[in-house]
Amino acid sequence: MDVGNIYELNLNEIWERYFNNESFPSVKYKFFNQTLFTEFGERDRQPFPRYMLDISLSGTAHEVLGEITDALSALDQVFRKLGSKKYFKSETLTSEIRRHFKSEASARRISNLLTNLYSSGFEMGEFGARKLNEGAFLHTKNDDSGERVYSIDYSRYNQEKSYIVRKFSLMFEGTQTSFRKFISSTGSDVEYRIKIVYLIESLLLGSYQVSGGKLSQIYIRINEPYRLQLFAGDPNYSNQVLQDIKKKHKRSVEQMEEFFTSQMTNVERWDHIENYFLGKLGDSAEAS
Repeated sequence: MDVGNIYELNLNEIWERYFNNESFPSVKYKFFNQTLFTEFGERDRQPFPRYMLDISLSGTAHEVLGEITDALSALDQVFRKLGSKKYFKSETLTSEIRRHFKSEASARRISNLLTNLYSSGFEMGEFGARKLNEGAFLHTKNDDSGERVYSIDYSRYNQEKSYIVRKFSLMFEGTQTSFRKFISSTGSDVEYRIKIVYLIESLLLGSYQVSGGKLSQIYIRINEPYRLQLFAGDPNYSNQVLQDIKKKHKRSVEQMEEFFTSQMTNVERWDHIENYFLGKLGDSAEAS
């Protein structure tokens, strides 16, 4: 719940005018940790940082809620099937989800969402160091071989399912297709909002963005600007670092062209993505 007014600060100008003896990243860190404006006194009297949460739905709120309800109903069947097993692995969960959803990629996204966000011990990371015991319905342990396995708590799952629908309805109404609100990093409402946007994105029902400022800035210190100016004006100047960057960019473009223009099955596309980000494709391109 917000108390007081919300103001937009030009932190860059504040830094230049009042804190230019420090680096800008240091000033940003202090601001978001409420240690910048010490003249305000105690921590609870200082300006409280806010993030902007923007959500865009793929349809109206009514339509998206219907899709979410259908997905939760499908998960009911998944968990009923897996309930016959005392414990199951993430691969088993993905395989069972695949029976009810459109593609292998969809099944993996949803399986990852469940095991990461709704299993005991998950940490919120950027939005605080809290653990998500609240709402977690997958109990976890390591089996005899040391591999992570899961079991379903039906009671907690049903509670969380009702909670998701109720909270979604508080955020969106009827024909609404977007949501925009300032949120804190530690507020009581941030946890459920973030969980809901993860669900929306995993089901491909919309997208979201969390931003702490409008201007992305990179600060570069140049010790010898005159020499840099001479290099910039020399048409014969070559830089090995820039040449390497250019080659890597060209390789990346070629990989993306191949991915989008080649005839592949969904499994082959997923393997292509995994190979690319694991470095196998890049290594082979470098070797050639």
